[in-house]
Amino acid sequence: MSVTFNRLKLLSIAALFLLPLLAAVLMFKGELPLLSGETVNQGALVQPPVPLDWSQAQSGDGHAAATALSGQWVVLFPMGISCEASCLDRVTGLRQVHRATGREQQRIELVLLSSQQLHPAMQQQLLDVYDRFQLMADTHGDLADALQTAQSRLADRTSLPVIYLVDPLGNIMMAYGAEDAEVHLSKDLKRLLKWSKRD
Repeated sequence: MSVTFNRLKLLSIAALFLLPLLAAVLMFKGELPLLSGETVNQGALVQPPVPLDWSQAQSGDGHAAATALSGQWVVLFPMGISCEASCLDRVTGLRQVHRATGREQQRIELVLLSSQQLHPAMQQQLLDVYDRFQLMADTHGDLADALQTAQSRLADRTSLPVIYLVDPLGNIMMAYGAEDAEVHLSKDLKRLLKWSKRD
């Protein structure tokens, strides 16, 4: 009787160490129903990501603007050559997203991209909404081409993107449709900033 009891004890101790290992292997391979393969991102993934060459853009004062964006998360909002009421609402929403990141604000740049240089009065109107915006002009259309490529690579094409998220390496990695774009962007940014903390 004691021999059987000792064997059961030994088997239960072995199972205590082997079961978590087995579960980890099965989860890694996607065999367990605990992992459905779904991601938790709110935006649509751009697969594969599209590299963006910031050197092709000009800042609001007409100078090259690539250096300020290197190594930063970039929230990119392509807009026309003017910003009407709906555009201003979106811009105000982006300001709120940036402020909501708290201490991580210095890791994020907000870029408003137009197809040509904005009129000084329009530039001032946008900067009055939030002075942390970077105003850029894509006068040669190179960035527009990259955005079009990103749009064609979206995993979810149910709605046209209005905002893009660019990683610190300069790759367009996510896009957000018009509906609740700022809410979804805010959730993704918080998660990404948490998991990509600098040492």
